[in-house]
Amino acid sequence: MSVNQTLYILYGAMLPYPDDARDEDEYYDRFEDYEDSYHDKGIGNKNGVTIILDGMNGDFCAIGHVIDKVGRHGYATHVAIPNGPPDQDISLIRDAIEMMGYDRSVELGWHFIPNYS
Repeated sequence: MSVNQTLYILYGAMLPYPDDARDEDEYYDRFEDYEDSYHDKGIGNKNGVTIILDGMNGDFCAIGHVIDKVGRHGYATHVAIPNGPPDQDISLIRDAIEMMGYDRSVELGWHFIPNYS
């Protein structure tokens, strides 16, 4: 079995892995449009919002705006992290957080996320 790593720079929330994600079919229907894929060069999102689930270890659910990802299609380059939120409607991130069953008022910030699949 091989392991792939994708690194994300995301503005949003790092949340605990959802308990109801164990029922994968029903849960997957909620976030399918927001999901990114290791296999795609671009960043999968809906209205600029991406949901990243730690399906390998079940440690986290990240929801937010990805400004860069590095995976099988390239190497890390210099990325400037803005001082504040990205130029995006933050309410879209909060809507996705609530859609996934979390409190929409969670703290948002910048995250560097290694994700293994």
